[in-house]
Amino acid sequence: MVERGNDFYISIKRIETLVDGIFAIALTLMVLNLHLPDPSGIWTNSMVWNVLWGQTNNFFVYALTFFILISFWVSHHRGFDQLKRADKGLFWLNAVWLFFVALTPFSTSLAGDFSSNVPAALFFNTNMFLLGMFSFLIRRHVIEHELSDKPLGKDEIKKIYANWLTFPVMAFLGIILSLVIPDYSYIVYLLNVIVHRILHKIIGT
Repeated sequence: MVERGNDFYISIKRIETLVDGIFAIALTLMVLNLHLPDPSGIWTNSMVWNVLWGQTNNFFVYALTFFILISFWVSHHRGFDQLKRADKGLFWLNAVWLFFVALTPFSTSLAGDFSSNVPAALFFNTNMFLLGMFSFLIRRHVIEHELSDKPLGKDEIKKIYANWLTFPVMAFLGIILSLVIPDYSYIVYLLNVIVHRILHKIIGT
């Protein structure tokens, strides 16, 4: 960090490099959740098909989480492209957010192996909720501390907040569903796409 008067600033590029590294590792580690049995012995086509079919849930959770992380990575970089500087508060909010990004491979593995169990679904959806909330808090910090390279009007700020709160709201719904029907709690993230499109048409986010 660089000291400038009473404030501390860190290079935006350094933060982006850290983000890229952690996302690359998290996205790669998630594929390890797809398990293969011992290949020794005789395996027929039907046996291999059964193994693949048995991985259906792991494939689903892996694909779902992969594209969730990709969307966060894209949104994060779009937001950082508009920054004129990064302060200490933004750095630490970003660090906590990356903590939940790095936790994602574990929560994905847990959800893939024990999707019908309440603790697994609850842990996964809580991870997603905190991922979404800290992403929102990062954006709010940028706006409130005027770190963006252009001023924003009140209406534009409301649209941005609504846009960035959509995911954590859906994840919170997933948390509630985890306690009742854990198997179906992951569907909220597919619905998130629909909700986001509706929101876009209503308020133009």
